[in-house]
Amino acid sequence: MDTSNPAVFVNAELLRVHVGKRVRAVIQVLRLDGGSVIGKSTDGQQIIVKGHPPQPHTLFIEVIGIADSNQSILAEIWTNFGDSFDAQAYNQICQLANGEGGIWSRWELVGGSLLNDIDLAPPIMFFTMVRCRLFYGLTINRFWYRD
Repeated sequence: MDTSNPAVFVNAELLRVHVGKRVRAVIQVLRLDGGSVIGKSTDGQQIIVKGHPPQPHTLFIEVIGIADSNQSILAEIWTNFGDSFDAQAYNQICQLANGEGGIWSRWELVGGSLLNDIDLAPPIMFFTMVRCRLFYGLTINRFWYRD
């Protein structure tokens, strides 16, 4: 696996923040339009993916490529994801991967104490791990180093 140029998880809303960068998105294929695919992102908005999907393609496809504009991706890698997919869960992963705190249902330090606000005083150097229990019992750990 090539880790030298990771792709950021995005939905259509987050795509505009990452123009010019390598991204990954799952779309629901709505229609093929010449050399591009018109699809619905996991947040319900439209994304245009430039390139040719695998044939035959499934209803849901993961695309890795360069964010070409606010609404388009220049595809490098296409992966069929099947005909049923939990778009809401993937959308939450996109938000989590981009640091949007709105989906964090519960914060806790590894020691077990609840923490609602992790914005501690800047002069104190610390390294901490925060755990979040999300959808379907999935536990995600997040690390911070603050100076």
